[in-house]
Amino acid sequence: MLIIGHRGASYDMGENTVGGITTAIRAGVDGVEIDIRRSDNRVILLHDITVTRTTNGHGLHKNYSFHSLRNLVCKNGERIPTIEEVMPLLLKTTYIYLEVKEPNMLELVWQVLKKVPEKNQKNIYISSFDENIIKSFKANKKIKKAFITAAKKPQLAARCEELNCSQIHVSLEVIDEMIVDEAHRNNLKVLVFTVNKSFDLKRCLDLKVDGIFTDLPIEMIEALRRTGAKSQLKGY
Repeated sequence: MLIIGHRGASYDMGENTVGGITTAIRAGVDGVEIDIRRSDNRVILLHDITVTRTTNGHGLHKNYSFHSLRNLVCKNGERIPTIEEVMPLLLKTTYIYLEVKEPNMLELVWQVLKKVPEKNQKNIYISSFDENIIKSFKANKKIKKAFITAAKKPQLAARCEELNCSQIHVSLEVIDEMIVDEAHRNNLKVLVFTVNKSFDLKRCLDLKVDGIFTDLPIEMIEALRRTGAKSQLKGY
């Protein structure tokens, strides 16, 4: 089962920061997930539509210029990074998940991804809750896609096939055997978010999910080791 750092090691080091990503990679994660938005035609790491929760700023991020955003200080003392700044770090791990938080980002994202070595491109996924965002990436066959859901939706596998997604990311609150079985019958990998407790990790193992996203990669890697399960999924 894969262990993916959710926004890096977001609990310990601050989400979507260089420090958080570095901590997750040093812990030995199989991959890292980050959230991306646009600012003045640059791709930045930011989850919320506002900067209030994660920085010393206030209000909507779109009300800031790129340079103004870069002057804000994150909770761990860092600045909001760009995707170009963190990509060399991300390439030190195996799997990279870019959760796209707003529309009209295909060209900006592709300008970054096309510079990534081809051997690494095959392990990079864009993901979103928004089907329209995923559809906007559909024309680019080189970009792998994952659909995120926090609800039990009918014909989930069929929707993923229509969206050209090879993975589905499902909330811990709704994941069950039926979802996993349907996905696996349709050659979809299933990853669960957000798993921060050892008994939830054990439940995911019992359900035979393919990976988890966690805010606590150090703790969850150790919990997985204690079960005797393998962290790296071969043939992924």
